Amino acid sequence: MLATWTLCALITVSAGQAASQGALGKDKWKPLADFSKTLEKMPGRILTITKHNLNYINSLAVNAAQAEVAAAAEQEGEHARAWAAIAESLRHLNAQHQTGMESSTKKAVTAIAHGEFLRGHIAEFFKVTTAASGSATKGCLSTNNAAGSANNVQQTINALGTDAPSVDHTTFDEQTNDLPELTLSGFSQLSACDGLVDNSLTVGTECNLFKGASTGLMTGTQIAQAVPFAGGWFSKSHTSDTTAVNVDATKFSSSTERAKHAAIGLYKQAWEAIKEVQPSTALVMSGIDGKQLEGLKTNAAFKKKSRDTY
Repeated sequence: MLATWTLCALITVSAGQAASQGALGKDKWKPLADFSKTLEKMPGRILTITKHNLNYINSLAVNAAQAEVAAAAEQEGEHARAWAAIAESLRHLNAQHQTGMESSTKKAVTAIAHGEFLRGHIAEFFKVTTAASGSATKGCLSTNNAAGSANNVQQTINALGTDAPSVDHTTFDEQTNDLPELTLSGFSQLSACDGLVDNSLTVGTECNLFKGASTGLMTGTQIAQAVPFAGGWFSKSHTSDTTAVNVDATKFSSSTERAKHAAIGLYKQAWEAIKEVQPSTALVMSGIDGKQLEGLKTNAAFKKKSRDTY
């Protein structure tokens, strides 16, 4: 009887250690990896919008000069006055957008800075978790899902293949379309996550990086405060290895979701900056089309503008 009890106890302890010392499952880390690839595209999208805005401003200046030439050619009369009004309106729009460009540039730079800062945290997380390994069965990041077996531990970023996060400097490759994952509410790719709890891990792979109880991060001592990984997206509770730190980045705009934002302040700050430039309607310049000079003379929007400025 004693032998049976002892064997059961050993099995129970072993199972507990396996859960607490497992690798993070793919179903938990892949959304963050995908999000990092979205962030990497954002500077290129902003560059595309900025170039559009500069071209628009330049076209206003060119068209204003063309309208002045047309006014001079008409010499006098209704057409001359119309071309003069067009020229004045275009000059006014050009000056207005030149001033607005300063504010737009600041918003663009701020969004890129926040996005790249956050992506750096994510990249560091994946670099550390892949490096913290000893073999295909001993390590901290697995391509098995949570609760999966103790194998498929990946030891390099490249080993993650097409699922790998973006960990290099942004290339500013121009992006023609908006990034729908970056919304006015939050980041659609980052839905509910409960942090580094046992049920987020595979079967034990000797990974102490995600173990907060004694003999984990601290030798013989439990951690005294939550430990943030990846900018807080994955947090390790100091209460126990089974206590979740719930986060959700899809609804930063909702006041009822604030409890889920407490651990991911960097993500919310990034969202606050990014929503000023994505969707592009928040940043792209538009107005009277300066290229359609003849049409401006009968354009209702132009007539209103010319009454205000000429």
